[in-house]
Amino acid sequence: MIPIYEPWITDREKKYAKEAIDTGWISSLGPFITKFEKAFAEYLGVRHAISTNTGTAACHLALATLGIGPGDEVIVPSLTYIATANVVEYCGATPVSVDVDVDTWNIDPSLVEQAITARTKAVFPVHLFGNPARMLELQGICKEHRLYLIEDACEALGAECPLGKAGSISDIGCFSFYGNKTITAGEGGMVVTNSDTWAEHCRMLRGQGQTKTYFHPYVGFNYRMTNIASAIALAQIERIDNILENKEGIYESYVAKFKDCPAVRTQVVDEGSTHGYWMMTVMVDNKPAVTKALASNEIDYRPVFYPLCDLPPYRSHRNAPIARQIHHHGIMLPSYPTIGGNNLWDIADLVIGHAE
Repeated sequence: MIPIYEPWITDREKKYAKEAIDTGWISSLGPFITKFEKAFAEYLGVRHAISTNTGTAACHLALATLGIGPGDEVIVPSLTYIATANVVEYCGATPVSVDVDVDTWNIDPSLVEQAITARTKAVFPVHLFGNPARMLELQGICKEHRLYLIEDACEALGAECPLGKAGSISDIGCFSFYGNKTITAGEGGMVVTNSDTWAEHCRMLRGQGQTKTYFHPYVGFNYRMTNIASAIALAQIERIDNILENKEGIYESYVAKFKDCPAVRTQVVDEGSTHGYWMMTVMVDNKPAVTKALASNEIDYRPVFYPLCDLPPYRSHRNAPIARQIHHHGIMLPSYPTIGGNNLWDIADLVIGHAE
């Protein structure tokens, strides 16, 4: 079986994890947490990085830090993993989904502007599959309407747009280190910001709202990352350039194979932007034939996310025909950084051979 994804773990990750265990620092205190946060902030070029136990926790914590709450609306893309909308609900606010662009598959800025109301507090774009959203346009909209701009960059570590690295060019950015992400800690997440005030508030909320030992002036959360997870993640961020280089080669090889097959379509990357190469995802004319061929040849794959308006908790949301079209025709293909060239060519040939 060729898996959809597997982490690239080396002796460095094992050495750091063993050190965390041997020193007894296995929980949410320990030197690897600080080292990882510092290294991550330096990589992104931001002032602050606050680690969390999951990417979903990072997104929730970002919203809570900005004071998103009951009565507020947050604009999100229709095509995203459900956590993007769920964390808005966690805050007691209302997610308002809008459709995506037909080329980039990311939130459509023109529809964002149409969805703004007196209750809108923030715009929460997703860099889907690692493709940067149109942040320059979104930044302009948010400035004009005095809205927070929060990036869900959980799938986009390493991606760049003309304004900078994904996750670093908004009020607050969020990342995930789940097992299939570009760098992994098994589970984990990160909140990043250039605001000293928000960073301090975020750290306080992450640790049960505590400001001094056992004094809790706020209702907070237990969203801390462990030292063992941070040890693994530190080793990964130290290898980020090598990991991205491998993933770029995989992504570009797929794109080269598919470019002459009109029955297979990939995301369009805007000029001046660089894809993060997280998960190679395509739209095919004949999805049932392609998925059957992949399964028959023991090649794992995933469907593209359902549009939020097609999920029971969010069926009251507006229709999203572009998101629905991408879901109906979309397939995620194996994209892990150590996939062999022969396996990649076999997968691409199978897709091309059954796509029409």
